[in-house]
Amino acid sequence: MPQPKKKRSKSKQGHHVAHWMRLDMPNIFDCPQCGAPVLAHQACSACGTYKGRQVLTIKGPKTKDADKSKPKVKDKPKAKAKPTAKAKDKDKPKDKKK
Repeated sequence: MPQPKKKRSKSKQGHHVAHWMRLDMPNIFDCPQCGAPVLAHQACSACGTYKGRQVLTIKGPKTKDADKSKPKVKDKPKAKAKPTAKAKDKDKPKDKKK
């Protein structure tokens, strides 16, 4: 592997290491359609627009009234399991050899 020609001083080493550790805030803009905060190069999650055109269909929030309007389906009672061949054999008395 190649080796460095000169030693990096502590000051230069600190600048080199700190460069990648810098944290940048994400680019957040206001949506031109609805004004909601949106990340750059992403569709708006509130209204579904990107670059002035509709790209996502946004469903409205669920309401409690909508859930009440649906009829509730009651579960059917489970049928009793039919006895298997093994279960039948256990019920019968075994023939004794004479």
